[in-house]
Amino acid sequence: NDKDQIAEIMVETFGASSLVLQSPIYTSLFASFISPQMKTRQMQGVVVDCSGTCCRITPVLDGVIFPSAFRTFPIGGDDVTYFLLQLLQDRQEP
Repeated sequence: NDKDQIAEIMVETFGASSLVLQSPIYTSLFASFISPQMKTRQMQGVVVDCSGTCCRITPVLDGVIFPSAFRTFPIGGDDVTYFLLQLLQDRQEP
């Protein structure tokens, strides 16, 4: 298991006293959860994760991820970069 190997390396090689390996969905949402602007402290929201190749949208309600509600779109940062490049080339920008 990759997580076990990462934990072993972090503890044995680097002397980490603690380690948390968590889904990026939770960590993204948690970053907004601890914001001082938040009035409530419920772990809920929508995480939009865009990579070079696709965008994933994941709803979280009361700390629970609902896999049946995942949505993946085959448009990512690479596509946006290509589209902007085409616009610049069409306008003959340097």
